[in-house]
Amino acid sequence: MITQDDLNREIDLSKKIYLEYLDKLATYLSIGSGSYVRWYIDLCVLYYLTDALQSIRLDSDKLYLGNYEVNENFYALVTKHIHEFITYDIREVVYAELDTDSKVKDFSSPMTPPILVTYQPNEQQWQSIDITIETDDISQLTLPFNISDVVSTTVILTVGDGDPLYIVNENEEGYHIVGNTLFWHTYYNLKIGDVINIKYLLNV
Repeated sequence: MITQDDLNREIDLSKKIYLEYLDKLATYLSIGSGSYVRWYIDLCVLYYLTDALQSIRLDSDKLYLGNYEVNENFYALVTKHIHEFITYDIREVVYAELDTDSKVKDFSSPMTPPILVTYQPNEQQWQSIDITIETDDISQLTLPFNISDVVSTTVILTVGDGDPLYIVNENEEGYHIVGNTLFWHTYYNLKIGDVINIKYLLNV
């Protein structure tokens, strides 16, 4: 059973994660790194997840989102996705800022959606390639670049009009790149006719 303390704890944690992502975004923007794109996209997703969590209210042991009753699976799904944003980069900082009751220390600033001004990082040009899949359920693709020649954190992959995907570890859901080979291991298979677009910045 979800308690109000559980809900408050998750809201506090999500706010702290949001602040850390906001700090990362500001850092990469200030040094002119193209890596800001990934942090910005993740920050937008995190904002709406946290907003959904804050909109949940507990009434007579039932969960509501606005006037609609939701079950604990919805709550679990939202918090699961928020926890996935606790990456290695921010894990120690996030947990260091929590007190013994898992409350964020001295958090009082209201959250606002992230907004970017027009910005061109280091005047670098984004590289973009398209790959059309010719074999169903293929799990390895040969790329026209070597991962050592690009800024790996800037690699953004989309399949058709799908959501952007980023490089993950080989034991995680998604894809990873070794040399010039892309290994596909996400929850859906590639099919003949799928068009993969990959954008990235070169190492300079």
